[in-house]
Formats: sequence, C-alpha cells, structure tokens
Amino acid sequence: MSTEPREKKLLEFSCALNKGEHIQGWEIFALLGIIKQGKSAEGWAVKSVRIEFLERRMAEQEKRPLLDIGCHVWFHDDGAATAPAIPGELEFAYWTAPDDCSRVHYSFNSAVFLRVLIFSGRSALRWHAAVSSTLTGLGPREIAALLQSSSRRELPLGLYAAAELSAVGLIAGVEALRFHTDRRVSQTAAQVAGKLALALLSSGAERLAANQRRHPDRSAVFAHLGDAGTRRDTLIWLMRDGHGASPETVKVLRSGLADPDWRVRVTAMFVVARLKLQVLWLEVRQIELPATDRSGLDANGRSLLRAA
Repeated sequence: MSTEPREKKLLEFSCALNKGEHIQGWEIFALLGIIKQGKSAEGWAVKSVRIEFLERRMAEQEKRPLLDIGCHVWFHDDGAATAPAIPGELEFAYWTAPDDCSRVHYSFNSAVFLRVLIFSGRSALRWHAAVSSTLTGLGPREIAALLQSSSRRELPLGLYAAAELSAVGLIAGVEALRFHTDRRVSQTAAQVAGKLALALLSSGAERLAANQRRHPDRSAVFAHLGDAGTRRDTLIWLMRDGHGASPETVKVLRSGLADPDWRVRVTAMFVVARLKLQVLWLEVRQIELPATDRSGLDANGRSLLRAA
C-alpha cells in the first residue's frame, strides 16, 4: 500500500508478509521502474522509495533485492517505528556513486553484531578490494570455526554469516546445529539450512543453464545423472522406450557420445545405430575409444568397435 509522501519526493510503501511469503518479482520490477523514471504511477516526482515492513524478520528476509534496486528498507514493531538497538548505529543504509550507479549496501544485525557490506555495479570489485584491505572480514574458514565453537554467542554469529554469504559449502556444519540443545541456535540453524539448500539448488540451476549455453546441442542434465552405469541405463532406456529422433533424444545421445566414460560413449554409439539417427553419424565416426588395454578393452575389442 502506498502513502502520500511526507516530503515532496519520498514514496513510501508499507508491507506485511506471512511466513513463507515473498515480494513478487513483478512488484520489484515495478519499484525499479519508479526509481529509474523518477516518478510515481500518479505522475509526481520521486527521488527515493522507502519500503516499511511490519516486522524486522520481514525486512531481513526481503532486503536484498530491494536494496539492490535502490530502495530504502525500514521496519516497524508493534505499530511504531523501531529505533536502532544501538543509538546512532544504522541498521540499513546504501550509498550510490554519482558516476556509474555502483552501490554499497550496508546492514547491521545488532543481535549478533554482524555488519554486512554488499557491493554492486561496475566498481564493485574495486571497492571490495579496497575495503578488504582495510577491514577484517569473515570468510568461509572463519565462519566454519564459529560454527564449531563452544560459545553460544559465537554460534548464531556463524549461522547468520553463513546465510549472508550463501556459504553452501558449510551446509553440513549448519545442519549439525539443528540439533543443538539451545533452542535459539537450533531454530536459527534450521532457517539457515533452508536458505543454503535453496542457494545450492539455485547454483545448480545456474550451472545447468551455463552448460546449456556452452553446448546448446547437448543435454545439460545428462552429465549429472549419477554414475556411468546410470547414464548407460538412461541411454538404453531411450532405445527401448521408442523415443525415436526427438530433439531431446538427439541432445541426450550427443551428450552420451562425448561422455568421459568410454562405456557410456560406446552405449550411445549403439543406440544411435539402433535408432538410425543419421544426424549423429559424424559424432559417431569421431568417437574417442580407449587406446590401451588398461581400460579393460583389448586390441580386438577396439578394432571391432571401430569397424562397427
């Protein structure tokens, strides 16, 4: 819900979310349009946009994309504006460079005294390097040590830091803390584990998309179908299930012909022959077979496969 600006160029939105709910992508896109155009839907000039959440947890949950597009993020508790936990200590802030729209986003978690800087834009790497040379930060190694600490003050700090960095490599340490005797620690660990699991899935999807862009004529999924035996069974299933020469079948077989395991490559070759997929005959002729007996395939076997 938008409200009339207290100042001429301030646009405010109030927001309340139930657990599991998020601001929708189209809403963030609409806010970005207002910020870029510098005017509201009603047509009056807007210099800044502020999103005020009903509770702190909502602001913490949704702050990242909102700060990224240039919104100010506030939160309320019990219907009144919440003062900083430490007087004079800002909990959300951002700075935008006037020349190239690069930004530095700052947040402070007063519960565990965790300060976070997020850099974006063309100058992000340069600014990050400059800050890293002067400020002490927490990396994966330091966070891993916090997660193994016996201090109940350091454990929440490690958990929140792991969440901020989306440190999926530490998910095992986070999972272990879900059974901690301190309820605060165990509940925080459960929340962070869920966030890291989502980050891991997102990372996997991004890698698959990158693989698809590099090899658009291959299956992005095939190489990740378990071990070589599973991949061979998948190829045989294509032959038995009568998929024929569908585009996806061709992509899977092309991936099989380039598989690191020679047994998978040979299986793909036989399936191509069985399905009579002429479009893949060039790849079949170029298939790489083992050059030594160490693979388990002797010289006669190699000759037979080349003849085939």
